[in-house]
Amino acid sequence: HLPGAAKDRQLAVLYRRYAKKGSFPPLEKVHRLCCLPAAHPPLLRTLWVRLLARLLGEFFMPKKKDLSQRLEAVIKTLIPQHGQNADDLGPMMRAIKAVHSATDHTSTTPEDLEHQRTAQELFARLVTPSIGIRNDALSVNNIPAEWVSLEHGHDRHHAVLYCHGGGYTCGSLEYAKGFGSTLAAEGGVRVFCAAYRLAPENRYPAALDDALESYQYLLKKGYAAHQILLCGESAGGGLCAAVCIRARDEGAVRVAFQMPLYPMLDDRDTESSRDNHGKVWNTRRNHMAWRLYLRGTDRAALTPYAAPARLEDFSGLPPAYSFVGEPFYAETVHYFERLRAAGVPAQLDVYHCDIHAFDMMRPQDARSVEAAETFNRQFAYARAHYFAPQREADDGEGRVR
Repeated sequence: HLPGAAKDRQLAVLYRRYAKKGSFPPLEKVHRLCCLPAAHPPLLRTLWVRLLARLLGEFFMPKKKDLSQRLEAVIKTLIPQHGQNADDLGPMMRAIKAVHSATDHTSTTPEDLEHQRTAQELFARLVTPSIGIRNDALSVNNIPAEWVSLEHGHDRHHAVLYCHGGGYTCGSLEYAKGFGSTLAAEGGVRVFCAAYRLAPENRYPAALDDALESYQYLLKKGYAAHQILLCGESAGGGLCAAVCIRARDEGAVRVAFQMPLYPMLDDRDTESSRDNHGKVWNTRRNHMAWRLYLRGTDRAALTPYAAPARLEDFSGLPPAYSFVGEPFYAETVHYFERLRAAGVPAQLDVYHCDIHAFDMMRPQDARSVEAAETFNRQFAYARAHYFAPQREADDGEGRVR
């Protein structure tokens, strides 16, 4: 019920009182200081968004050395607690997206990359389920990793290797735990999240090597190959596909099932990635990410381990499920058509929209709810029905395994 200028004045008051102290006002305080009527949640959410945008926008102004400390102070007050309405996350997501888009995502300077990575990590930490989730940190040959599972009653017979997204240039263990926690909560399985090395500091094949190292770790821990499912979104979906291709080619093990969600598969422009101005991810960002990841690589002789869409022989790959929107629609559809043509069970659901990772950005939209429910059904079916028969081999002591 306040005019725009009055709202801004009250927001300025809140900012001076709380933001510079390193803390954040609770919703009740926002309600009282802005003189809002008790039953007016839409206006309250509007103020919440504007305040978050004002506050979080300051994170990209301070020097790099104290960026993490200021983020940490606010994150502690934003992470959902017991009894918090899930609808309150909507404004948070919109505010994070606004801050995230304020940086130049085509820039490769260390400062801009740091800002992009920090914003992505903050977004993930805001939406990561924490109640009833257990996290066990470890390191696999210097690769930071973490087991994510339910505190009680998880499936001990299957494991998921999850590769996070981020265009090969962003993403961290904290970001990976966001989707990993959701997968563990919905599917009741143990999820292994690994923070693979990022470009431009580490170009191809560093990320793929780390993903393969993580897969080998699961095998060494006693999980049979037919008990391991691979999952990844965006760039992580591309890594998921690449691991399956390399595992097939090397012939050591056969992966049971793959779930490369809206995967980043093709370094070349496609019908949907060319001249794309979609939200979250677009042509400019796609070109920049591939350029950094493949720096110094001969594109003319590029292997499908780097860009799975360049694969010619799709036979012998594991069954697959995915869903996709923009801008990776064309390459994903083409990839799944070729899987099916090679006799591989592969199902793809298409959701027409202009938002990459729409299920994360707008989780309460009807489209996102449908995608999540379908994914959960496909995931449950895969665990129950897909078992990859392994090649028999002599273990060196006369026994066949």
